[in-house]
Amino acid sequence: MTSQDIKKTIIEKWMPIFFRKRKNQYEPPCWLCELSRNLCSGKVECTHCVVCLFTKHWGCDDTPYWDWRKSQDRQTAREELLFLLRLYRKVRKGEIK
Repeated sequence: MTSQDIKKTIIEKWMPIFFRKRKNQYEPPCWLCELSRNLCSGKVECTHCVVCLFTKHWGCDDTPYWDWRKSQDRQTAREELLFLLRLYRKVRKGEIK
């Protein structure tokens, strides 16, 4: 996974959620999850996901994602967006591979 994959998730999924331009919050799916699924022959396997590599947790644990799933409000979407932006910068700098 590359910084461009994170950028795609930010632009296509989380920015529309934050700016409330998406009616169905689950579409499109997370690009990072889709890449992980493709790397693991169709199974959801987070071990290839850059989020998992960063947090050392499976399934987006220890990220703002689960808070957003509970409330789906703008503040938690903002927190997830900021988390992904920090992750994007770390991958761009080569701190996470």
